[in-house]
Amino acid sequence: SIGRVVIRPDKRGIGLAHTLMEYSVQTVRENWNPDKIHLQAQSHLAKFYNKHGIEIISDVYLEDEIPHVDMLFTQCEK
Repeated sequence: SIGRVVIRPDKRGIGLAHTLMEYSVQTVRENWNPDKIHLQAQSHLAKFYNKHGIEIISDVYLEDEIPHVDMLFTQCEK
């Protein structure tokens, strides 16, 4: 799974989050060769993760009073 993905507020809007996600997925694939990569996302960020091939697999639920969804990346090559 991939944990929390965070970019400093003063560095947002220049593509760093996309670069970080690409690197995170690549690192997981290269080091652990999984069939799937799971993450929990704040629901308002699901479209961002979807741009990286990560699909919603759950209904919205609250975690720490923040709406979240479970997401799954299944395009791992074997």
